[in-house]
Amino acid sequence: VIVPYFGDFLYFAKNITDFAIFYNGANCGASAPFHAHFQAAEKRYFNVITDYKNLPPSYFETVESTRTVDVKIFKNYLRQAFCISTSDETAAKATFRQMFEAHIEANMLNVICCFEEGQYRIFVFPRKKFRPTQFFEEDETKRLAISPASVEMSGHFVTIFKEHFDRINKDEILDIYRQIS
Repeated sequence: VIVPYFGDFLYFAKNITDFAIFYNGANCGASAPFHAHFQAAEKRYFNVITDYKNLPPSYFETVESTRTVDVKIFKNYLRQAFCISTSDETAAKATFRQMFEAHIEANMLNVICCFEEGQYRIFVFPRKKFRPTQFFEEDETKRLAISPASVEMSGHFVTIFKEHFDRINKDEILDIYRQIS
């Protein structure tokens, strides 16, 4: 579980500034679900970071705003996503813990964090399901081997087979998001 190590997660985000740090919950894309590990990738692979900066205010609803922290939920974003924004590490940890305890069941989440302009931006994607029905489709012409994790939840879909990439379309992606988020 990420909560006991969330301070480390924030440390990496603050000190590896060209990258976003991400975490896949045990049943949400983790390659080895029996342990917790953090990964890093260039920020450009996470559309949610750019979207947060560029979408108009009407795409967000503020669910908490204090002197030290803002929590917003993305509206009409195809998948459920929250952003915790704060310059205060203690506030970041407390807010994430509170959100985790209130909304996240059985480590079903993906988390992406970056540190920009003196602010931690922590994107939380609560999950309903590990994999979509397309993953288990017996008919190979309909099967899509997509097991969404942080990168996919951010909006950058990855397929492992070229034929699945060639076959996936907007409606399939929307359906996958509806199932898992």
